Amino acid sequence: MNKNPHTFFPHLGFTFLLVLTLLVTSCAHRKGSKTGSDSSISSEVQLSGLADKAVSIINANRQSQQFVTAKAGIKLTVGSKDVSANGSLKMKRDDVIQISINFLGLMEVGRMELTPEYMLLIDRMNHQYVKALWTDVSALAQNGIDFYTFQSLFWGELFLPDDGGKAPGADSFEQEMAGDTLTLSNLVHERATLQFVASLSRALLLETSVKDRSNASRPLMSWQYADYKTFGDKPFPTQMQTMLSVGKEQAQMNISLSNLKNADGWTTRTEVNTKKYKQVSLENIIKRLGSMSL
Repeated sequence: MNKNPHTFFPHLGFTFLLVLTLLVTSCAHRKGSKTGSDSSISSEVQLSGLADKAVSIINANRQSQQFVTAKAGIKLTVGSKDVSANGSLKMKRDDVIQISINFLGLMEVGRMELTPEYMLLIDRMNHQYVKALWTDVSALAQNGIDFYTFQSLFWGELFLPDDGGKAPGADSFEQEMAGDTLTLSNLVHERATLQFVASLSRALLLETSVKDRSNASRPLMSWQYADYKTFGDKPFPTQMQTMLSVGKEQAQMNISLSNLKNADGWTTRTEVNTKKYKQVSLENIIKRLGSMSL
């Protein structure tokens, strides 16, 4: 296991940027908000009614706390190699997502900050950072990938691209049920589908994925949820596993959360000392994604 902080944080940041890239690719030329024909859905009234109720409960289970702060254990695996580190996750609804990575619990080696206006990645070990407005990245802006997409992923919620984080209704999806599993699909690209898998009995989201329609057995991206804990009066996932297909390789990131609190009073915006840190472009970082190695 590699615990070198010089190695860990850039690859963690690259993994999140890979999520961005794959979502952009999958959501390009996105089509209507619904797959399947109206007649095929209306012919299964009982199925649709149960799915509608389940989606309504899933949306009602959205976290009502404005703040979520937690200790975070993060493990990143690329191919046969893996690295682990500890840090923290801090979020404020509709305002910011911050992930801070620490080395040996003594110093921060990196931070990622997402806000409705920009994305920021700070590599403290190499004294460099990436900052870009969502609106400046045309591929993101044109295809509805923004802060609210990632907020929904981190908070374990149903969403649609370019919808401001609103809770979508059941009629936005093609519905399929098998036992206790409800699958909701939305065609966002001629070759890819945004898909949610939920438990009917628990009315909880289990997985969000983007699947290649020609090879649905291997998602381009999946974000799995487990070990829900009661936080406030709503369930919140404390185990998240993100898997990304990068060519023939897979990158996997596990996030384990503990000590959840509804804590405010922390700084929601990070100031970068431009005299000490060099800014690098998002485009240059994305070009390096294809050669990820630990």
